[in-house]
Amino acid sequence: MKIDKFPAHVVSANHDQVNHFVDFIRRNYLAPPPPKEDEQKHNAKDHEIPPSVTALDEAGVKFETTKDSASLLNIEFNNGRLKIPNFVVDDWTETLFRNLIAFEQCHDTEKYISQFMFLMMCMIRTSKDADLLMNYGVLSSMLGSSKDLSILFKHISRDVGFGEPYYYFQTCANLNAYCNTRRHRWKAILKRDYFNTPWKIASTIAAIILLVLTFTQTVCSILSVPKT
Repeated sequence: MKIDKFPAHVVSANHDQVNHFVDFIRRNYLAPPPPKEDEQKHNAKDHEIPPSVTALDEAGVKFETTKDSASLLNIEFNNGRLKIPNFVVDDWTETLFRNLIAFEQCHDTEKYISQFMFLMMCMIRTSKDADLLMNYGVLSSMLGSSKDLSILFKHISRDVGFGEPYYYFQTCANLNAYCNTRRHRWKAILKRDYFNTPWKIASTIAAIILLVLTFTQTVCSILSVPKT
């Protein structure tokens, strides 16, 4: 674990309450912004599982990323754009986050690392999900394959529990609501299947014009038929 990957003001911060070296590393992964007061009213039965990356992509969600490692856990979703800080996966990632999660599970502390990894596990369900995140620059992997990536996130977050505050449940609810809106899915299909290249745009416009002309001709033909 390289401490110099964190900004200097984070490492030099006052850590009087640090309980363990693992806790020191954990605290350097700054907690995401706390949920709003009305979001705290959710209880366990209302919590939602987020859609997979593939489902989000098919619904037209745009993925953005940043390489600011200090805010690794700060995931934002606004106006159809999901912003996830760049996550680098190497041979030590599983060991590191297993230890961080184990510390949270064994201590009465906010479990924001556990919640973050659970969110990533839910979104990265298959190798295709991992491939999409790598293509969008969200994941940078030094492992063998995208299948290894999806398996890694499943292993890290297996049988993980977490309590209040619930940092990402409102984000999950917003993602599900976006994916369940037909307008967003139709718009994504149109853009992906009919407007993704200049040739498809031209052929789609030509087809629309032909359809309009055919409809107009049909209407004119009906109107010109003499009444008996």
